[in-house]
Amino acid sequence: MLVRLPCWVAGILLTSVCGPAGGAASDSLPDTINAFQRAAVSIRSFDVYVRIDRAWPLKAVIVERTKDGKPLAAEWRDRAPGEPPKKETLLMRQVLGPNGERRSALLDRDGKTWEKTFDGEVTRFLDVRKRDAWLDGPADLNFIEFGLDYLMLYESRTRDGTLAEVLRSRNGTRLAAAGPEDLGMAVVEAPPHQATDIGFRVALDPSHGMLPSRIIRSPHGSRDEGSETRVTMYREVKAGLWVPVKAAATFGPPNRPSYVVEFEVDVARSRWNEPLSADTFALPIPEGIRVKDFRRGVAFISGEGDTGKEIDRLVENAREVFVFGERGKAPGFAPAPRRPFLLGLLVGIHVVCLAVIYLFLRLRGKSSKGVGP
Repeated sequence: MLVRLPCWVAGILLTSVCGPAGGAASDSLPDTINAFQRAAVSIRSFDVYVRIDRAWPLKAVIVERTKDGKPLAAEWRDRAPGEPPKKETLLMRQVLGPNGERRSALLDRDGKTWEKTFDGEVTRFLDVRKRDAWLDGPADLNFIEFGLDYLMLYESRTRDGTLAEVLRSRNGTRLAAAGPEDLGMAVVEAPPHQATDIGFRVALDPSHGMLPSRIIRSPHGSRDEGSETRVTMYREVKAGLWVPVKAAATFGPPNRPSYVVEFEVDVARSRWNEPLSADTFALPIPEGIRVKDFRRGVAFISGEGDTGKEIDRLVENAREVFVFGERGKAPGFAPAPRRPFLLGLLVGIHVVCLAVIYLFLRLRGKSSKGVGP
C-alpha cells in the first residue's frame, strides 16, 4: 500500500528526495522569501500596549576597569546557590507609523515615565520626571532597545535592510531542513556574508500567514553570542492579518542564557493597520526642561509654546542657550554665540563696578588729604 507522507515528514527521512523540510517545501527559495515579505509588510502600522517581563539568570561581573575606576569589561557568571535572578516588569506603548515613524513610552501606574518619538525627520526624547530631553536626527536601527522592541517579533532591520531583504541578498541563503522544534515550518538560513554580519535562521509558519515562528540571530555566526525569538501566540485581528501577541526571547548560549524577555500584548487596547492621529508622533517639550540638541550642538532650557513639531521655534523660545563640544558631553558649557548681548551685559556691569570702586577710592583719598594732623 502506498502511503503519501507530508513533504516535511519525508524531508526529515530523506531530504534529498523531498527537498528541504518545511510547510512551504514545495515552493522555491524566492517564493518563500516573497511570502514572508508580504506577511511582514502587511502589518503597515501598529499601536500596541505590551507587558514585558525580563530576567537575568546570570549576573554581570566587572573584570576590568579604567585607571579612573570606570567599568571597561564584564563577563556573565553564575549566581550563587539560592540567589534569585534579577527580574523586572515593564509596561510599554509602542507605535509604528506607515512611513516608518516611531513612538515609544515607558508606562507605570502614575502615567508616562519617558517618551521617545521619530516623526520622519527628528527624534525627540523626554523624561518629565528627570526634567531632561534631547533632540537628534533620524532614528537609528535601535530606536527601542532591541530586546524590548515589538517589531523584533517578526522583523529584524539591519544596516543591510529588512530581514526579507537580507535573506534575499545573501549568497549563501538556502531552504534548510526543519528540526523537531520547527516541524511544519518553512526554514530559511542565511549565513553571515562577512565577519561583521549577523547570521539568521528563520522558521516561517504557513498557518499564520508565513510570519516567523522563530528567529535565530547569530552575530559573527556564533549562536552563543546571539539571540532566539519565538512567537508562542498569534491573533488574526482582521481577515487574513495575523500578528504576534505573545513571545519569548533569549540571549546568549541556548543552554545558558544571560537575558530572557517575555512579551504579552494587551490586545484589547492595541490596534493594527488603523489610522493614526496627526499628533501621534509629536512630542511637545514643557517649559523649564533641560534639552540637548545634538543636531545643532547646543543645549538650553526650554521655553513655552512648543507644539512638538517645530524645532526652530523650540530653539528660538529657549532660555539659557549653551553650546557644547563633544557629542553628548554637557560639562564646560559656554554662552552660545546667538546670545552675545549677555556677554556684553556682563562686561558692562564689570566696567561700571570698576568705575564705582575707582571713584570711591579717589574721593576717599581726597577727603583724607584734607584732614590735618
